[in-house]
Amino acid sequence: MTSIFFDFLLAYAAFIDTLEISVYGERAKRPLSNIRLGKNLAVGSSGSNYARSQRGTCCHTGNPFEHRYGPFGRNQRRVPPHRIIIRSETSPLTSWSVRRVLDAMFRPGYRAVPSQCEITFDTHIPLRFLREHECCRLSMRRFKSSICFGSSRSSWRVRVYKKAPSVIRLEFVLRRGLLRSSKINSLESLSKVTQLGLFDWFPIRELRDRSAVGDGSVPPGLREASMRKLRRFCAVKKLAFQNLTKQCPEERALRRMLGRFVW
Repeated sequence: MTSIFFDFLLAYAAFIDTLEISVYGERAKRPLSNIRLGKNLAVGSSGSNYARSQRGTCCHTGNPFEHRYGPFGRNQRRVPPHRIIIRSETSPLTSWSVRRVLDAMFRPGYRAVPSQCEITFDTHIPLRFLREHECCRLSMRRFKSSICFGSSRSSWRVRVYKKAPSVIRLEFVLRRGLLRSSKINSLESLSKVTQLGLFDWFPIRELRDRSAVGDGSVPPGLREASMRKLRRFCAVKKLAFQNLTKQCPEERALRRMLGRFVW
């Protein structure tokens, strides 16, 4: 994990950090000059779906990519013939820059389908704050400097971790099942992620009124508790969690970042 982030997007706009693409078509015999290719390595093993891997760089952006091909092993009939993994290390990924890489590598007529993408938010919101105020229904796993919500097999999950001093990164990992159901089946349709309810799935809330008393209110001992504990309390007492909580300013800021999504 590197500490690379983009100052001009910090607390301003969301972007795609890593994109995995399934490509159906024929590889060009001579790639165009707008990409540089490295060594072609054999990577076939019992834990690999592909026999070969070749890394490269997009000359226009400097972003690295990896080309995996030659379906291999027990899943060879289920995986696409080509898998491209491209990362935003020197500039944010855009539809134009990713398409330039694919056009340089494959013959005309290929089909590119997004199989996984990481919708990324770089913020100054403290890690502890996000842990205490998120109230999604996904399972949570804590690590030394990161938190993961959801399982490795779920159609979407969230990762939160320290990217650099004072920079916390929040990533939505969207997998093929969710992208398919959202009709995101091409590079250009990735712009639809702004229409997904990412922060309806992963809400960040706070108590609506900490001073309320009486029936239907939160006991004093829970008024500083995490939103997960409050949700469990509401389930036991049959209270409407949504009536006791409201959006945090931090959630509204993240929603604005999603509205300025770079692609």
